[in-house]
Amino acid sequence: MRKTQTLHKSNLVRGLVCLAVLAVFFTLFNLRTATRTKDIRRETQRAESVRQRQQILHPLYAEFVSSLKTRASSLPLPESTTLATGDIEGVKPDITALARSCNLLPQCVNCDPLSLALEEGRMAVDITVTGGLGDFRDFYVELGALPYLRDIERMRVTEGPGVTSFQLKAWVAVDNG
Repeated sequence: MRKTQTLHKSNLVRGLVCLAVLAVFFTLFNLRTATRTKDIRRETQRAESVRQRQQILHPLYAEFVSSLKTRASSLPLPESTTLATGDIEGVKPDITALARSCNLLPQCVNCDPLSLALEEGRMAVDITVTGGLGDFRDFYVELGALPYLRDIERMRVTEGPGVTSFQLKAWVAVDNG
């Protein structure tokens, strides 16, 4: 005698539902994993790109830092002195010559003797020069080396058609006695 097994419809439906649930679970799990893997690969590529750029730029950065350290150590502070009242008229030619030596065109160098009344022992000097930014940087360093310069209150850079203008308000020490 031959025995045959028959599946009940309810068992068949339960089995198919379980298989469907397992298929959906594995599909969702794999999709989430695949998306996360794709995101990780993209982040890894970005990080590798940044690392390569840094590897290329690091020698330039090291050279820049060493040049900054060299420049900072090569700029000693000048000894502070004050101008005698009779030497005030020499400030304008000094600053004009300094600007020209740095390849700048001096537009205006005005000493304000009235500021002596407002600021005891200090006189304002308004300076306007035109030229390139690199030349102005050299001028600014040289200006800071003047022994009678106390501080620079204001600096304004104006860019016009083909011309860059630099305006400074500096204060110099003056001996009132």
